[in-house]
Amino acid sequence: MTPGDIRERLQTLLPEPHASLASGLLLGIDLEKGTLLYEALLSAGLIHIVVLSGTNVSLIHNSISAILMPFEKKFRVVITLITTVLFCIWVGPEPPIFRAVTAALISGIGSLAGRPVSGVYTLALTAAISLLMHPEWASSLSFALTYAASAALVLSGKLKTGVSHSRSPVVSVFFVLLRELKTSLLATLGTAPLIWYFFGRIQLHSILSTTFISWTIVPVTILGFITICLNEISRSFGLFLAVPLRIILNFIITIGYTFA
Repeated sequence: MTPGDIRERLQTLLPEPHASLASGLLLGIDLEKGTLLYEALLSAGLIHIVVLSGTNVSLIHNSISAILMPFEKKFRVVITLITTVLFCIWVGPEPPIFRAVTAALISGIGSLAGRPVSGVYTLALTAAISLLMHPEWASSLSFALTYAASAALVLSGKLKTGVSHSRSPVVSVFFVLLRELKTSLLATLGTAPLIWYFFGRIQLHSILSTTFISWTIVPVTILGFITICLNEISRSFGLFLAVPLRIILNFIITIGYTFA
């Protein structure tokens, strides 16, 4: 099954613009410019969320690594990296996917060599390799937003938000929200110059809109791939799982239109 086949399956399981949004989050396929959803996400400061795919690569990488945990480290790392690269070849080397896979390769090679690589060095080397292999990406908005937001997230890992040791659910939720706000703020600051340069606008409210939907990316990715797989077994299974997937996608779309 090719990425094009997956996109067609999503279009049979979900209405628009849900299917297009799911294709963007799962496969890194850009939303069509000029559509209502594209303009809404752009105005809400959320377009970098769709462009910044890569979550699917991280999920596959971490899942394979977890499954192979009983095996020796070298075997586990090598098989995980091979699987990740094959996924990139299958989906297609779009900037977000290529970035995530290249970063995984650099980290994996560093792990095999017993020399952990810092996030800043990984990001810089990944960008250099990307431009060396695909110089046309130098003028790509997808490439620029991917690395600007990624740089912000690398910085996010270096800033201490605090950790809650309280058993109170209220305090725990507060610290989760604080962490999400920190990440959203940094992602907004990282991509703001590019949004202003390409579109002539600055959206500080994207700090809030990003915080609202950041938690949805992982469940959409997991649900999306499971829905596609089960749909191949039974159309009923696919339609059943498409319901919660549509609900989460609808939430993202609603937030986009609300903050637009």
